[in-house]
Amino acid sequence: MLGAIIMHPEWRGLLNPDILYWERHKTIYKQIHAMATEDGTVSLPTLSSELKAKGVDHAYTGSLLNDIIPSEATFEQAIKKLEEYREKRDLWLATAEMREHIKKDEFNEITELLTKVRGGGRADKARLSAEDIVGAFGEYRRRGGGIHLGVPSFDNLTDGIAEGEVCYLLGRAKVIKSIFMQNVVSSFARRYQDDGAIVFSLEMSAPQLGERMLMIESGKDKEEILSLPQEERNGIINRQKNIFYVTKSAMSMGDIYTTISSIRYLTNIRLIIIDFLTRIKCTEKSEYDALRAMTKFIKDMAKELNVAIFVLTQVSRAEGGDGFSPLRLSSGRGSGTIEEDADFVLGAYRPELNPHLGDIDRRRLDGVVYLQMLGARRTPIIEKIKLHFNKKNLRLHEEAI
Repeated sequence: MLGAIIMHPEWRGLLNPDILYWERHKTIYKQIHAMATEDGTVSLPTLSSELKAKGVDHAYTGSLLNDIIPSEATFEQAIKKLEEYREKRDLWLATAEMREHIKKDEFNEITELLTKVRGGGRADKARLSAEDIVGAFGEYRRRGGGIHLGVPSFDNLTDGIAEGEVCYLLGRAKVIKSIFMQNVVSSFARRYQDDGAIVFSLEMSAPQLGERMLMIESGKDKEEILSLPQEERNGIINRQKNIFYVTKSAMSMGDIYTTISSIRYLTNIRLIIIDFLTRIKCTEKSEYDALRAMTKFIKDMAKELNVAIFVLTQVSRAEGGDGFSPLRLSSGRGSGTIEEDADFVLGAYRPELNPHLGDIDRRRLDGVVYLQMLGARRTPIIEKIKLHFNKKNLRLHEEAI
């Protein structure tokens, strides 16, 4: 590109020197610009002499020229690509800085750095024209709406969870929240083959995730997957090639952000799953302040990174805390902060967990899981959706009520 503007000095205004990384490249650009501004031309011998005085050798200056001079259109495309690389480089540098803050548990510094990265130091990033917004809507529709969970009643009503939105699933232990999550991942992998997702499994180990993945994807039970043909195994792995799993036992908000930042350029990440909320580490003293910081952080992250986020969380001992009764919006731990920052709040309960059921009712309710819509910003609320849980292969599917 520097060679191109030696040959075409009039293009120099298209190149913003800030996007150049090496100092010597910036020095070369400044010298070219100064010469072209003076008389409209650039003499390579004069340029070499001037640059030699600044510590850039003749051989390097001569190597800038080659037989291939791009067209102006190609040159402009290259400029846009360099701009993208600068943004990526800025994120990588911020990631390195954030790791140092994480080691020292400096929460305020992390928040300040996130604010800086969101703005990118460039106010124009925050401004969108009517054309930008209409274009964003067109792209959203071209993609088929938001992220579908694989539950038809929910997906048809909401058109999926849009990028920038956050959905919480409340439930106590044993209501198969994590299994529901892996069914969502399986559905995502099949429906969005060119897009990626990141799963933060802060409770389950990699072997446990792998076992469940093979069961759900193959439709076979625990014993059958042990003899699963390698070809079928490879097919499952290939289908989930754009799904990234993080299995640390606990992570801070900064850890989560930096992990996403390091992965999101490998593929087009559209979905983030966090299992589960209260496994995120936070330095805030009170439980309420910690949950408030986390839910706000998650919502801000969804908007900044333009991804849908699906979060699993435990319920309190309030309504639905037994696992077999319907939940209310107040059932979640820190429900006030969740309600404020969530776009959708779902609840899950399993009537068969009721220890007082008779044999007939237990058989009737075997494998039944109810999914509730406890809150929604932009759609009506479905009272409940009936799912069937196949205990042999861990698959979930919707049933008519």
